[in-house]
Amino acid sequence: MFKLLLFLLMLGNGYVVFANSVQNTLVIYVDGFAAIPKYSEQELSSIGARSAKLLLDNLPMTIDYRYASIKKSRQMLASGEEACILNRIKTKERAKHYLFSKPINLYYSPKLYHLKEQDYDLASLTKNSGRLALSDVFRNNPNALMLLTGNVSHGKKLDSVLSTIPKHNKKSLSYHRVYQKIIYMLKHKKADFVLSYPQVIARKEFAQLDFVGHNIQGIAPYVLGRIMCQKSADMVGGMAIINQTLDELYHSNALFDVHVDRLHPGDVAQFKRDYREAFK
Repeated sequence: MFKLLLFLLMLGNGYVVFANSVQNTLVIYVDGFAAIPKYSEQELSSIGARSAKLLLDNLPMTIDYRYASIKKSRQMLASGEEACILNRIKTKERAKHYLFSKPINLYYSPKLYHLKEQDYDLASLTKNSGRLALSDVFRNNPNALMLLTGNVSHGKKLDSVLSTIPKHNKKSLSYHRVYQKIIYMLKHKKADFVLSYPQVIARKEFAQLDFVGHNIQGIAPYVLGRIMCQKSADMVGGMAIINQTLDELYHSNALFDVHVDRLHPGDVAQFKRDYREAFK
């Protein structure tokens, strides 16, 4: 038997889960919208939530859902409790202090999209890296307009890249009816590109549009979410069970299916290559 404290940060659903496993019972504490215990992974909206649900459903233990706040979960990790957080990115610094599982999910960074019918010959700009330098795109297309959603940060690296693009080449849209605005402006050639996450482009609103997406130079094309746990003898045993379960999900293609169901058809070919590389 092992003791496992597990915190879940669910991407895109606005809630945090905390779990404590004793005697092979996994207790999940939910902050806010308790989606995981109520729905199947097919009914959940984000890849982070769907992959977490899939993993939890397949772990060889009983799940008992309860409540804890995100503040509480952070305090327990900081105090040295034997705990885990789901959907954490592995870094060299974190790896010095914590155990990490194999990847649970792959979450794409924003891409530059345009309609397939609009030929901008961007492939010639990717060179050998397979990524676009945005500065080259607008140097070659000086009157092109790129749509952004909201006046929000896209992360330090991408914000730095965007700061090099002239103001007349980018337009931020308010969130009110934002998908309808994007569709209208692209279809009526009032805009040329949209900077967006593949998970957003996969929404049903965009189903009738034929998009081409390009990775952006200067940022990682995707991040991998993992379970991060305290380093202890008990947690080593628990992590072995988690990784064994993940291996089974890799080989059954169940994890692959959970991701593909939330991607636009135009991104699936690239995802197959990324999946084979990331989920070994």
